[in-house]
Amino acid sequence: MTTTKTNKATKAYTFMELLQGNVPEGQEAIARTENDLYGTTIVKKGNTFLNARTNKPLELTSELMSTKFRLVNKEEQVTLGAFLQAYKAGKKVKVEIGSAHRMMQKSDSDIPQELSSLFSVVATVVGAPIPTNFMSMEELTEGKFFIVG
Repeated sequence: MTTTKTNKATKAYTFMELLQGNVPEGQEAIARTENDLYGTTIVKKGNTFLNARTNKPLELTSELMSTKFRLVNKEEQVTLGAFLQAYKAGKKVKVEIGSAHRMMQKSDSDIPQELSSLFSVVATVVGAPIPTNFMSMEELTEGKFFIVG
């Protein structure tokens, strides 16, 4: 099982880094610099960021340009069936066991023939089709399942 530790440090970004970076539509960030913007949540809409509370564009000020932001991680814990359906739809999903997790997204590879019957049985039990070769039995039985927004 390939795992990644979840307790990694969260990077802080300047407003310019957010504008120039590859930030997905709808991504939220919270101001962490102790100034008048501290705690303000912003959200990416199109090519700009809006104040999430007022839904108005941010004023370009020297304070905004010097503020550091942390991206908000939107994850929703779901059932195995919902997890599998989201995966099948091409959404990014995560399975977590203890302090380790693994991110997955649908690929074009198929499950190995020797595992297809096992996944068919599990699919029947949970009521959703098991897609490609992405989960171990430990992840299926002990994991917590998330859709990453």
